[in-house]
Amino acid sequence: MKKFLLAAAIAAIAAAPASAVPVVGATSVRITNAIPTWLQVAEVQAFDFAAVNVALLGTATGSPEYQLAGTPYPTPDKAIDGLTGGIFPSLYHSGTEGADQFLNIVFAAPTNLASLTIFGRVPANIYDVLPLRDVYNYVIYAGDTQLTSGRLDARTGPASVVFVPEPSTWALLLAGLGLLGVSKRRRKTTVAAA
Repeated sequence: MKKFLLAAAIAAIAAAPASAVPVVGATSVRITNAIPTWLQVAEVQAFDFAAVNVALLGTATGSPEYQLAGTPYPTPDKAIDGLTGGIFPSLYHSGTEGADQFLNIVFAAPTNLASLTIFGRVPANIYDVLPLRDVYNYVIYAGDTQLTSGRLDARTGPASVVFVPEPSTWALLLAGLGLLGVSKRRRKTTVAAA
């Protein structure tokens, strides 16, 4: 049984991406375009370890949005409305091109993140299919402290990064597996004695 538990723990650790780190107490995420052009984000999902999308519960701000007469403005809150379609104007679209364009999402409470997913714009014309959009830089913060950063390429679909649980969560997982093994062994011994 000990060998089984050890093998399960090693397999769980090996399954996590090599670059993943625990993201504990995250309060916000800042998203910028990796290529200095229009920033367009259809949706951001930030899940905690209870499978709650904490981005939906947060608030979004960003660079001034693109304005087109006769259409609703593609405001920052469109990036956390739960809709992943990615069609203008149901997304966040910055008002100008440039590396300084940004989208900030502040979570309602500090959280331990399990994953971050960014959905880009669905191509609607020739300008959208050029490889100049939907490559994002992200920085995750706990207050003013940077926890982690990276790049997500959503040109061919939503892009995600998975974070490993903090050590105490791993300890709880291993303890739970141990208790499961002990209860199974006791039941096996009890059945054999009868």
